[in-house]
This record gives sequence, C-alpha cells and structure tokens, in this order.
Amino acid sequence: TVKIQNTNAASPISFNNAQFYNCTGLVSVEAKNAKIQEYGDNCFWLCKNLVTVEYPTTLKRLGANCFRQCEKLTTADLLNTGITDVSGWAFGNCNSLTSIKFPSTLTSIGNNVFLYCPVEIYVFPHNVNSVGADTLAHQSKIKVLIMPEIDETHNINANFLFSTRPNV
Repeated sequence: TVKIQNTNAASPISFNNAQFYNCTGLVSVEAKNAKIQEYGDNCFWLCKNLVTVEYPTTLKRLGANCFRQCEKLTTADLLNTGITDVSGWAFGNCNSLTSIKFPSTLTSIGNNVFLYCPVEIYVFPHNVNSVGADTLAHQSKIKVLIMPEIDETHNINANFLFSTRPNV
C-alpha cells in the first residue's frame, strides 16, 4: 500500500514517467486527501495486483496508460475529482474493472481508454466533447451506454467508438 499525504503542500503534485510502473507488490493507493493534480503517463501501468485506488479531489488528469493492465482493479470512482482528461489506454486491459463513475468536469476521453474492460454501464457527462477511437473496443459486457448529444461542438464519431460492436 502506498499512502500519499501531502495535504500541506503549497500546490498539487504530479506523478509522471512511470512512477509505479510494474510495481507488482502494490495493492492499494491511499491518496484521498492528498494534493495530486495528475496520475501521469504510465503511472501504474502493469501493477497487476493493484485492487483499489483513491482519487483526490484535486486530480485533473489521468495520463496515457495510467492504469493499463492493472488486472485486479475493480472500480474507478472519479466522481469527486476535477478530472477533465482521461488519456489513451488509461484503463486498457483492466480485465476486472466493472464499475466507473465520471465527474461532470470530464471533457476529453482518449483512444482505447476502456479497451477490454468488462464495465456494464457507461454514463459519459454532457461536458464530454471529445472521444477517441476504439474507446470502448472489445467490450462484451456493456448493457447501458449514455453519451452526450452529438453535434458540431462534439468531436465524437460513433463509428470509431467500437472496433467490435457490443449488443447495446
């Protein structure tokens, strides 16, 4: 378990450049009250035994491959964060991820973000104006998908959301 307690920091910190990459002994991250603005690129990639992560309210971004292949991660409750951007492959190959909750601040979702994730319900906030290619590719468990209305202000091409179409 990693416990992050920088509550007295003058400004939020960022974890970048594979901070915990391939840390197979990491099971949980306790950071609910920490001042963290970013779990950066490759931050927890290949932490195959990571089960739980606390997301601080100061969090604004999840970098590319952030939680990729965290095979035991089951939930991602981002509701109380200020996340605006979830970059490519952030949760790719999280084969146990069954629940995800997004904050209303989310505006951008990268390519392949939920590739091979068994999440059943996706509710994208109305502020989402950009969704990358194959964001929901290779999904067999989706039962509910709620997306913002697609118009000229949104960069969402439904043909590129799925590489294999689920029965939604």
